[in-house]
Amino acid sequence: MIKMQEIIRKKLLHLEETSEKYWNIPRESGNHLNLIIKATGYKSILEIGTSNGYSTIWFAEAVRANAGYIISIEYYQERIDIAQKNFEECGLSDFITLKQGKALDIIENIEGEYDLVFIDANKAEYINYYEIMHPKIRSGGMLVADNVTSHKSEMEDFLDIISHNENYQISYLPFGGGLLIALKK
Repeated sequence: MIKMQEIIRKKLLHLEETSEKYWNIPRESGNHLNLIIKATGYKSILEIGTSNGYSTIWFAEAVRANAGYIISIEYYQERIDIAQKNFEECGLSDFITLKQGKALDIIENIEGEYDLVFIDANKAEYINYYEIMHPKIRSGGMLVADNVTSHKSEMEDFLDIISHNENYQISYLPFGGGLLIALKK
């Protein structure tokens, strides 16, 4: 286990070197969400926007301890191939199901309830992701959205609706482009 932790640590450091090319979340966001997943015992994670798998690795390292799983969606096949290789190198593939395609099409057909839904994809679609996924987030679960400060103008409708939804307690964290964490009551 210690050897695997070292492999994961080195992989995350390596991926941080390419974070601008792949639009990765900052280390602070990954670490914070990893801690939340471990502390809450969350087991079911849906990620919209895999990219090279950086954030997914943070999530998978946490759900592994909780005997959980992640479904991660990515539009670009090239990025899925890179992410899959990264997951295999980290020994985390068993906890991750990758789905390739347009996120809206995929999430419309996804069943079940999720402990955490993480959105880091097409900013103009955040409102649509929210509308589809809101009923699929369990009470006590979280919706987390990245880039809510840096891309605020592209997602004003989403931010307005979720900030006025009394079913959520919301916090904004100043990591990277801004991270919204919404706890569903």
